[in-house]
Amino acid sequence: MPKLENNLSDADAGKQKILVADGDFYYRSILKNFLSSRGYEVECARDCEETVESLMRTTFGLCFIDDHLLAEQMQELIAGRRSGACGIPFVIITADISAETERRTKALSPIGYFVKSFNLADIGAAVDRILNK
Repeated sequence: MPKLENNLSDADAGKQKILVADGDFYYRSILKNFLSSRGYEVECARDCEETVESLMRTTFGLCFIDDHLLAEQMQELIAGRRSGACGIPFVIITADISAETERRTKALSPIGYFVKSFNLADIGAAVDRILNK
């Protein structure tokens, strides 16, 4: 009987994993499609609960997080201060262009910060640089 534990093909096994956590279906879809087309394995989460579950279940090389999902629980996870978690590189995406939002989110030391509507070429260049592709 064949084993079902490893459903990845050899080509998929080496893909870098990226989590896209955003409450907006449009931005989740845009980022997932774009990053998948560049050879990354992309998982999406639509709220804080799904994001925390994904981060606890899977090891990601990078995480895009909408600033509205940055509850204290999430902040601890991405910083690696929570039991069972390790700090991962994360990029903040936001529709809020206020100086207060930028100050608050940059205090978390993200590896990148993008304001919606962002340029996908800029996203691709940042991801490639961060993941050394």
